Amino acid sequence: MTMIFIPTPITSEEQAEQLPDWTVAMPPDKGGEPMWKCECGYWETDGHDRRNAEMVGWTALVPIEVRIEGHTGYVGDQVEQRTYYIHTEVTR
Repeated sequence: MTMIFIPTPITSEEQAEQLPDWTVAMPPDKGGEPMWKCECGYWETDGHDRRNAEMVGWTALVPIEVRIEGHTGYVGDQVEQRTYYIHTEVTR
């Protein structure tokens, strides 16, 4: 499984609340520490926690799951080719 993350600005408390657990968020000031959303509903980093309302202005890295089926590789001396099927699930 491959995970692709889309940077998404957090614009409201409700949006922050609806993001999935373990979403990572980057601070508005590029020098701050990233935070992640834990199962308890708070956003955490080492020694600090924030409520959803405090996350407005941050950028969430929202995961999109991509599952790739198929394979291209060598079988003996011949190249075996198969079709790739890409399935995406947006979790915004």
